[in-house]
Amino acid sequence: MSLSKFCLGSLMAVAACASQATVIPVASVTGTGSYSGALSVLTDGVIPAQGTDWTSPNTVHWRDGEGVTGTVFTFAFSQLYTLKDVTLSVDNNDNYRVQSSVDGVTWSTLFRVVSGDGTVGSGLDTFSSTAGSSFYNEDIDFAPTLAKYVRVYATGGDHAYSVGEVKMEGVAVVPEPESLALALAGVGVTGWVTRRRRAG
Repeated sequence: MSLSKFCLGSLMAVAACASQATVIPVASVTGTGSYSGALSVLTDGVIPAQGTDWTSPNTVHWRDGEGVTGTVFTFAFSQLYTLKDVTLSVDNNDNYRVQSSVDGVTWSTLFRVVSGDGTVGSGLDTFSSTAGSSFYNEDIDFAPTLAKYVRVYATGGDHAYSVGEVKMEGVAVVPEPESLALALAGVGVTGWVTRRRRAG
């Protein structure tokens, strides 16, 4: 096998590994409006149990008056990702919207959660676009989307809202430094071995 073919195969293997969706690390979470609870619980990897009380300590919760709430939670990534799936834990009897953006200015709706679409009678309910997940809900499935930001907000309900977890999965658009370093190391080792064989 030639060096060039081996190197190409190594790079393709690294690219294949990099294309598998993983949990997207969130660089920062910000919130507007008035709410209770620590924003850190939204991305701590802990999905509250189905039916958890909407004011539980492992949620961020708020109330509003009549009309659309002004409370919005924005999740920023460190780089651009192809967003493939979202798992969202929210209060069961309200409506929520999840949007994405590449620049934090122009937003597109990924999906809506509608009151009564879930599986519990009260408290927090979990929805996931990940096929095969025990929380999978085809109504929130969406096409892979480029995103550097995701935001979540309520659009109506009983005026008492809650979010327990927002987990996003996708693939980095630019290879992570570790993947690139691995690929370059493989090429370097291959070249060294080839030179030794020719010299021997």
